[in-house]
Amino acid sequence: MTLETLESYSNIIANIKSIKAERQAIREIEQIQKGPYLSAVLENLETAEKDLRQSLKEVEEWIQQLDDPEIESIVRWHYIIGYSWKDTNTEVYGFPDYHMARKKINRYFGREK
Repeated sequence: MTLETLESYSNIIANIKSIKAERQAIREIEQIQKGPYLSAVLENLETAEKDLRQSLKEVEEWIQQLDDPEIESIVRWHYIIGYSWKDTNTEVYGFPDYHMARKKINRYFGREK
C-alpha cells in the first residue's frame, strides 16, 4: 500500500458515485434512443467502476492486516472517514493536535524520521 493510494481513497469514492450517476443518465437516454455508442459507454463505465471498487477492496484488506492498531485507527479516521488531521488526532490520542497523527503516518510510510 502506498500513501498516495490512501490519499486518493475519497477521490475513488467520489469517482464511483459520479460513474453511477453517469450510468443512470445514460440508461435514461437509452430508453429513448438505443445505439451501440451508448452500450459501449456503459460497458466502459462498468469496467471503470469495477476497477475502482477493486482499489477500495485492496485498501480495506490492507487495513485489516495492519498489526499496529494505532496506525489502523489513524488510517480509518483520516483517510476512510475523512477527518482532518486535528480531528483524527483528537479521536486517536484524545487531544487536538495537527502533527502527531500525521507524523506517525509519515514515519510509517518512511516519509519522515
